Amino acid sequence: MTIAPNSEAEDLLLLLTGGVIKAISDRPNESLAERQSRARIALRQIEEYEPGDGVEIMLAGQVVLFQNLALDAVHDAQNATMPDDASKLRQQAMALGRVQMGFLAQLTRRQARRAKLAAEEKPTKIAPPLKVEADVPVAPARVEPEPRAQPSSPIPPGPPVGAIQTPETRPFSLAAMKLAIQSAPTRQPPQTPPHTGAAAIAAGT
Repeated sequence: MTIAPNSEAEDLLLLLTGGVIKAISDRPNESLAERQSRARIALRQIEEYEPGDGVEIMLAGQVVLFQNLALDAVHDAQNATMPDDASKLRQQAMALGRVQMGFLAQLTRRQARRAKLAAEEKPTKIAPPLKVEADVPVAPARVEPEPRAQPSSPIPPGPPVGAIQTPETRPFSLAAMKLAIQSAPTRQPPQTPPHTGAAAIAAGT
């Protein structure tokens, strides 16, 4: 429980524990500064138990009070001059310590019960239903074809198919062949030049 200055919680804390703090800090043989220091320490000890309501504040105050009473009994036993007095003071310190632990057990149980009730009253957050995405067909990845290797000396493309024209074939005609032979010019045999010299003489004889 964090106490803010001038708050209602601080007023409640001082109201319920004012007597306890005064009983702890009221030492006639001590100075004002020492008594104020004891009061601040006692208040801080009560706050450290983190009381959540008025009942827990009173329980925390009793725990701190009986702790200081037990410590005082121990100090008195150590300074006692008579063995019987020292023994009685030690027994008193042990009894005060048991009372302190009883108040502490009550405070612990009450705080645990309060925490359990707070957890049950806290609304439980319901997680929203999971959103199921509809199955969307995924297009296969497009594979680009590898570029084909270009030849070192490109071959010129030939004519397209069907562009080659086949010469027209005409039917055989015997009459046309005879006409072609008759119209062809007659080749004359070569003329022999006149004989001269000895050959001419022999021919004349």
